[in-house]
Amino acid sequence: MANWKSKQKSSSWQPPTFDDFDSSPSPPLEKKAVKRFREPDALSHLGKKTPKVGSALWVDVYSPTTRDDLAVHKRKVQEVESWLVESMAALKGRKFLLLTGPAGCGKSATVRLLAKEARLNFVEWINPTTTAYNSAFLELENAWIPEDTVRSASQTTQFWDFLMRASKYRSVCGTGKMKNLVCVEDFPNVFLRDPAVLHAMLRKYNIRNIGVPVVFIVTDSTHQQSSLKHLFPPDVQQELSMVNIAFNPIASGLLVKALSRILSIESASEGRKMQPLPTRETLQILAETSGGDIRSAVNALQFATKKNSSHLEGLFTGSSQTRKLTRHKSLNKAQPRKDVSIKCDNLDGFAAIGGKDASLFLFRALGKVLYCKRNQDCGVVEPLPKHLQLHERTPLLENPESIYDKTSMGAASFSVFLQQNCLAFFADIDSAAQALHHLTDSDVLAAEWTGREVLEDYAASVTIRGLMHANRGIVSSGGWRPFTRPQWYSVHKETRQNVLGLKDEYQISLLTLEELTTVMVPLKAKILTSEGRG
Repeated sequence: MANWKSKQKSSSWQPPTFDDFDSSPSPPLEKKAVKRFREPDALSHLGKKTPKVGSALWVDVYSPTTRDDLAVHKRKVQEVESWLVESMAALKGRKFLLLTGPAGCGKSATVRLLAKEARLNFVEWINPTTTAYNSAFLELENAWIPEDTVRSASQTTQFWDFLMRASKYRSVCGTGKMKNLVCVEDFPNVFLRDPAVLHAMLRKYNIRNIGVPVVFIVTDSTHQQSSLKHLFPPDVQQELSMVNIAFNPIASGLLVKALSRILSIESASEGRKMQPLPTRETLQILAETSGGDIRSAVNALQFATKKNSSHLEGLFTGSSQTRKLTRHKSLNKAQPRKDVSIKCDNLDGFAAIGGKDASLFLFRALGKVLYCKRNQDCGVVEPLPKHLQLHERTPLLENPESIYDKTSMGAASFSVFLQQNCLAFFADIDSAAQALHHLTDSDVLAAEWTGREVLEDYAASVTIRGLMHANRGIVSSGGWRPFTRPQWYSVHKETRQNVLGLKDEYQISLLTLEELTTVMVPLKAKILTSEGRG
């Protein structure tokens, strides 16, 4: 009996199975108590205090908690909410939602808030930055182990496993009845390089009946790999029955309301009083210059108040130029539109505190170049000699390079629009000839592909400055002139189609494309024409 008890006591623990890294026998355990410790890497976040509000970003601290806090149009919120209701009801064609719009327009904040109201577990995909490893590998860096391999899962496999886990299992932190809602905003790089992999995965996921709804958030970008048409072409959206909801930049009125709410909460907090508070006109300028990006506006406001809230207006206003901001909406509809004159000379102060660079729409940028407004009050700053008095101009109100920097177009595309619309803004043939001379110089700078990347900005500067210098301001006050789309695009498209047709017809020909277009095809057309006449 005693022997059986001793055997049972000795076999109460299973033999260890984690001795693969070292074949040497383990040292005998000492009977004195061993102090347990936690790995600093894995559990370093436990026991840490939450960062204080003063050191945290206001974007995170004052994130919207109710619908009234959202600075998004109510119609967009209702569209997202209706999709959530239909997707939770397992309606067909309501498994994928595609949210598009510029940065900082409240796409992710809207989804998070509505998921919280619907008691859904918000599961967000985050790209893994590093591969997990065991610290014991560092000790065996120079040791050789037979048939030892290092295995790591690809991004595609990790993303598919993430979707499957989110579909099958629910969060252990919440209640068991909370369903999951998957959100993907940070796309894996493999999908950006080859979107067909993502499309095949979504088709496979769409067939499964247990899949949870997925929200894709795509921010507007000029980069082709991150664009909406590259990731989700129209045919893929139609095949997968994706619901596309496009968000617009946040209106300045909603931005001012959100900024005022944050300031009121911050000023009422103990130990963080700001006296005096920024005026509403200052917040209006901040909202206008942020370009509808609430994240940029809140960050700029926080950084500005760190400096001195009493001088906050000085970061955005100046004394050289008066800018009129029109309030299109008033509290009383019977109240007439009111113009608020706000001094604003330059927005360098806004960029200095982390603000967003103000962007210009295409037609506004074209108008600033072609209408070429000048400061007629100050006159010529530095008179030129007699033989150069023809080139004397009053100072410009706009910096040519600043206009180009604020556009989201390349130098070639912007120059094409200027070439198409510039002739209507010159009063005589001499001014038009001078402008075309500068356009020719710009084309020469960007002609060679080897230096195009370096000289592209210089070519744009020559184009803009040349057109503005050639415009002497005689026709600038002649009223409004419509802008048209360049004919270059249709001509270029037709040229490509003709070239492809020639290549298909003369596949076995040894002639070059230049010889085909300049010799063979014209000669053949002339022969066929003469035969038809005969």
